[in-house]
Amino acid sequence: MTRWMVYLVFLAAAAASPAQTPAATDPPVKVEAPKPADAAPKDATTPTTPELTDPKEILKRADAAMKQVSAVHYKGVFQGTGHMVPLAPVVKGTALISGKATGGFDRFRFEVEARMPNDDVARKFTAGSDGEIHFLIDRDKKIIHAGVDSKVTGPRGRLGQAIGLPEFSHPRPFDDELAATEVERRSDDKVGGEECYVVRVKTSGVKGTAIWHISKRDLLPRRLNRIVELPNGDQGTMEWIITDLVVNPIMTGAEFTPGTLEGYTTSSAPAP
Repeated sequence: MTRWMVYLVFLAAAAASPAQTPAATDPPVKVEAPKPADAAPKDATTPTTPELTDPKEILKRADAAMKQVSAVHYKGVFQGTGHMVPLAPVVKGTALISGKATGGFDRFRFEVEARMPNDDVARKFTAGSDGEIHFLIDRDKKIIHAGVDSKVTGPRGRLGQAIGLPEFSHPRPFDDELAATEVERRSDDKVGGEECYVVRVKTSGVKGTAIWHISKRDLLPRRLNRIVELPNGDQGTMEWIITDLVVNPIMTGAEFTPGTLEGYTTSSAPAP
């Protein structure tokens, strides 16, 4: 996967979007955790006993757990750390992701608040797709931009996808990490109260070095820090944080549509 392209597209596209006054979003999509009989396969949810010590084995088990996930719902944060703080957007909200895709996401709904660097105005919007129709809900103008071309959601639609961790939808989520020659286990840590293994991985090519926080309970990611080295030698990271993760939630499919909003009109023109 070209994970770096995800960040670069979001940052460049959102920078071109004019600032807007924050507006209220729809009520958050309610998801229900699956009943035990409908839950993800045992290997994806059973605590690892005894505790894993080999970082390559941790990645291997995480890869197996990710492949058993068909959908996720979580609270997410995408932001820069270190020297990337003044350069990266901050995107917070909820993510609902379903299906597998090698580029981007198949079905999704992102309810987010996004703020660009050096911008005091946070934009609130909803972007989503059912795999065929893409949409962006513009609260200020009360317009639902919708169409078969993903460009209809405009720069905000692409920015909203920043909280989506691509590995959740990729059919081969950890192929690059499993092929890495430099893998190191670091001290355990917690993310949102979740006990996590911490593994540093250096992959070949543009993906470089990343630090993964992987839950000891279900072996699914809770934080990813992808290290960025700037031309002047300074370093920072692009960070994804995942909390309140629900695996394989019960859904109707309506979650991936804009629904009917009173007082709103629909447009096939790209959102500004």
